[in-house]
Amino acid sequence: MVRPRDGGLEGLRLADLDRDGRNEVVIVIRSAGTGGYLAAEAFRFQDGVLVLAASKSGLAATADPVAALEPPPQKRRGRK
Repeated sequence: MVRPRDGGLEGLRLADLDRDGRNEVVIVIRSAGTGGYLAAEAFRFQDGVLVLAASKSGLAATADPVAALEPPPQKRRGRK
């Protein structure tokens, strides 16, 4: 799989972003510019094929890229 990027590889992490018991592969990229901004892309295997699961760009240089990719917590529905 080839994806365009603007910067260099900062790291690779494994994280269960969607809490399904299987880790996604998280690629962290640091921009080539002076801000050192981060981008993160998460991939998962689906039917034996690696597919893009989530992507965030323009993250602060000190941001946690895994946390940025996690879906927001779902609100619980209460009884009225």
